[in-house]
Amino acid sequence: MTFIRSSTLLKPKFLVTTHTAKQETSNTGGVRTVIDGSEISYEPYSGSDKVSYEISFYASNNNVTTNGECFQFLQLEEYNGSVWSEINAIYRKNFGSSVSNSAQYNRFLIHLKFILPAWSGSKQLRLTIGSNDSGEKIELHEVQSWDGAWTYENYFNTNLLVYSI
Repeated sequence: MTFIRSSTLLKPKFLVTTHTAKQETSNTGGVRTVIDGSEISYEPYSGSDKVSYEISFYASNNNVTTNGECFQFLQLEEYNGSVWSEINAIYRKNFGSSVSNSAQYNRFLIHLKFILPAWSGSKQLRLTIGSNDSGEKIELHEVQSWDGAWTYENYFNTNLLVYSI
């Protein structure tokens, strides 16, 4: 995932999630979905200044004709011991497309890298996804292929790497 030599990564921790089913986001606007394979506990290397959270996953919407859009926003969250909350709005990301009323096939291979200030002790992190508007549900982890008809049950692993800098 990263182009940095592994010998320069401080205290790397990774998680590869093998999927056997697709994950769907909510069709209701403003509802957040935790991306399977995005949650990890991490304690930074002592004396490090930054922590990198890198994740790759697959998303698709194979028929964006309901309202002509497929915009998703992502936010990085942390657990404070009792509740999950967004770390900071500066880490928000988004992706998607706007289309006409004809069927469109939107496929997204998402790779994100967040550079966070280091902290002391262990912290749980995760990535959530959702849309502000209703009717913009997408599917995660399932790669569709065309061989005269749509073929499903092909899956893309979620890859997560966290390390200190």
